[in-house]
Amino acid sequence: MHAYDDSVELILITEGQSRIFIGEKEFPGRQGDLIIFNSKFVHDEYFCVHPSFLYCIGIRNIKEPGLRKNALISDQVCLRIHTKALAAVLGELFKATYQLLQEKRKIGRNYLKELFCLTFLLAFNNLRYGVKPLLEKILL
Repeated sequence: MHAYDDSVELILITEGQSRIFIGEKEFPGRQGDLIIFNSKFVHDEYFCVHPSFLYCIGIRNIKEPGLRKNALISDQVCLRIHTKALAAVLGELFKATYQLLQEKRKIGRNYLKELFCLTFLLAFNNLRYGVKPLLEKILL
């Protein structure tokens, strides 16, 4: 079991299946699932189908309205969303972020973080609220 003190952990399963452990509870994970763990949330993952493939990205300095710092969701839940139509888009976003971080380009890490966070949060809010409320939130 592990937790991160200062970052939200995002796990996107792109192939295979997993089991997610929170305390003594176990939850399934499958291809296309996005799993979100707030900072300080004790958990573990076990990937039971090989080959399994996932992207794992930590984001710091998140401040969502009504939540504590470095929390993207309520502390009362571990959020597992099956991303459906957004699975391919999120997969490409995570993949591009990984590639840019590994390259020796002169792109700043802060710029990359901001770009990833903006794009991810737009997709995440689309999954949570649907397109219409998201557009209303952006336009207001």
